[in-house]
Amino acid sequence: PSPGERARRALEAADAKQLAGAPQAASALLSAALEGPLGERGSALAERLRGQIALDLRRVREAVPFLVEAAGRLESIEPGVARATYLEAIGAAQINGHDSGELMRRAAEAVRTMPPPSGPPGAFDLLLAGLAVRITDGYAAAASLLKHALRVLHEEDGHAQADVRWPGFARAVALDMFDDETCHALCARSVELARERGALGVLPVALNYLA
Repeated sequence: PSPGERARRALEAADAKQLAGAPQAASALLSAALEGPLGERGSALAERLRGQIALDLRRVREAVPFLVEAAGRLESIEPGVARATYLEAIGAAQINGHDSGELMRRAAEAVRTMPPPSGPPGAFDLLLAGLAVRITDGYAAAASLLKHALRVLHEEDGHAQADVRWPGFARAVALDMFDDETCHALCARSVELARERGALGVLPVALNYLA
């Protein structure tokens, strides 16, 4: 295979290892991928993966800038993936607290200026929009948006097509909104998704919240 094909395969393997809960192996494969030509899309996805691996290694402060930068690069290439990455960045920034406040606001402002998704917004599009408003305009301004997003998630019985990590972000919002019923449904869905997709990096956390 060509150097570009080898780099692409290494990046896919790194992504699989990260999802399977092997961040060290994922990091080694990612380093191999970065040695070859990845193109702008592949390079942006590699930066996203660096942020995800840093999160798995509990290096939250390091993860946030990687995720925000990757999301910005992906906006014009794959807007849906960019939104997913902004959601991850905001979730990570909230964990890190004040140290990531500026980056969290930058992510939220970027979300608010992005074109809307094509077609009706999904539950997690609504959740991301609500989080962006909460960060830029405050809790009161975002409350109705977040409640609507949680209601849509609950009506879907937590079965929206989603990244395996997303129910965890939504669960945190449900806790903030004192919506215990939706929180429990999202915890259960998080465990279900992690088992379906072999996401051993996500499963222990999901089971802990469900207990």
